[in-house]
Amino acid sequence: MPDFPVDLAELRCPDCGTTFLDFRRTGKLGCPYDYVVFRDGLIPLLDRVQRSQHHTGKKPLRASEVVEAHSPVRALRFQLRQAIESEEYQQAAKIRDLIRAREKQNGSE
Repeated sequence: MPDFPVDLAELRCPDCGTTFLDFRRTGKLGCPYDYVVFRDGLIPLLDRVQRSQHHTGKKPLRASEVVEAHSPVRALRFQLRQAIESEEYQQAAKIRDLIRAREKQNGSE
């Protein structure tokens, strides 16, 4: 019997497809957004292991400026999906416009 709620066991990240059970089995998350999706299961673990609820992770030393410039856009796309799923269409439209502005600013229209 798992030691976490059934609804947590059924969660799947919409961005990378990782499930909470995958994380429990391997000890690895699939993407940064797993911290948002699996928050309820990770906070007690982070408290216990790191004595903190905040985990910043690591960034590859060779990460280019282009990758860093697109990270906020990826985060906005995740927020957009969440807004659409929760039927917050006005918020989704605002996020969509932010994505378009950032992509235009980064030159990747």
